[in-house]
Amino acid sequence: MPDPVPAARAPAAERIKGRDFLSAAAVSARALQPVGRHFLNVRIRTGVLQMELKQASSVPRPVKPPEEDMMVTMVGNEADIKDLVRNLLYLEHDAIAAYDSCTQRLESRELASQMAAFKEDHLQHVRVLTEIALELGIKAPIEGDLKQMLTTGKIALADLMGDRAILKAMKTNEDDTVTAYERAARHEGAIPATKAFFLTAHQDEEKHRAWMDSAARTL
Repeated sequence: MPDPVPAARAPAAERIKGRDFLSAAAVSARALQPVGRHFLNVRIRTGVLQMELKQASSVPRPVKPPEEDMMVTMVGNEADIKDLVRNLLYLEHDAIAAYDSCTQRLESRELASQMAAFKEDHLQHVRVLTEIALELGIKAPIEGDLKQMLTTGKIALADLMGDRAILKAMKTNEDDTVTAYERAARHEGAIPATKAFFLTAHQDEEKHRAWMDSAARTL
């Protein structure tokens, strides 16, 4: 009858197997540590990114100056000379309304006096354009266009404070009239006398714009 296996040997073998398992587990754990750190880093970076995005979204957007929000005029691109003259009259009436508001709101009486003089040029433009409209057989508008008034007239100037802000807004209005008359002077449907007026009006508007730009820079 074979000798019985000592009772202590079985536990020893089991202990060896246990140590092997623990060693393998330790190796696996060490191997997984970089992976764990990688996922931890990913989570951290993701959290930082989310925090940065949240902070960026909470930063208030800079407010554009009034002149940057105003749309560039399309007057002067009309195919029909009648439509061109009609729209130039709308544009001039809008400009006159803006001048009325401007002269009332400017603190400097010297600036207001010069703007009133420029307004007279626009009134003269209206008189000539009205004569041209009659020659073309169209009804001349006697007031501005409501949509334009929202961007260039009294309403647009209502919330502006300070002479510099008002002059810069008015200078933007003159950008429109300069562009409109520059295009009008090249219109194929205009007779020589009408083109000559468009050129004169264009020079007036350039003078207005240059003065406003220069005056605003000194304030």
